[in-house]
Amino acid sequence: MEEQDSGSAAPETPSSRWRIPIRIAVVALLIIGAILAYPLIQYGTGRSNETRCQTNLRWLATSVWLYAQDYDGALPPPEEKLADSTWRTWVDLTESYRIEPSDQRSVVECPGNLVGTARNPRHGYPYRSSYALNRRFHKHFSPQPFPIFNLEIPERTALIVEAGRFRASSPLGPPAKAEAESAYWDTGTTPLAYPSPHFGRMNLAAADGHAKTVEVRYYTLVGHDPVYGRIGGHIYNWNGGHRNGKTELAPME
Repeated sequence: MEEQDSGSAAPETPSSRWRIPIRIAVVALLIIGAILAYPLIQYGTGRSNETRCQTNLRWLATSVWLYAQDYDGALPPPEEKLADSTWRTWVDLTESYRIEPSDQRSVVECPGNLVGTARNPRHGYPYRSSYALNRRFHKHFSPQPFPIFNLEIPERTALIVEAGRFRASSPLGPPAKAEAESAYWDTGTTPLAYPSPHFGRMNLAAADGHAKTVEVRYYTLVGHDPVYGRIGGHIYNWNGGHRNGKTELAPME
């Protein structure tokens, strides 16, 4: 009887025939899964940043209120030049009133809208905060600071808004310039200074201390009043959109 060649290859079994294609398929599924999961991870991170940013704003609003209680209701100036030609901002003036969170993170910078080494665009001093204080409270309607206690509709008036680094061409774009505002005026007047970094929306704190996320209504001056007008939702630049003493009229847009 003829002997079988011992050096010949063993016959291929069904399991060995499919082993490599199955491995390739598994790897492909893992890659596809990672690609599909990436937007969800980004979305989750973005929502977490939005929530932390709102928490920051509540802490900051509280510090501003505590400051006002010691100064007859007057808020700190958004910025001021000292005798030695250095500048300090409302963030500096309220530092002693701030209670930092237990995890030691900074409450003056939004994790989703980082400032880095930004400087004030008008005066050039370093400004490391993602937020700007409404400057209508400081010597705009009168020679003296406006007492926050006298505001008629604090829950509809902006106190602190999201600022951060200037955008290049759209308030919905990423940070582009190493400049950041400490003072808030109006989204329609300076749209690149007051962006919407949270899925096309902006975080802000109202004068009663609550924080919320709004879709900015006016990034142009078309149909918009820059002094009293609406930012978004039910939040306005001043007094809920009403001229002082005329709350019976419709709010300004």
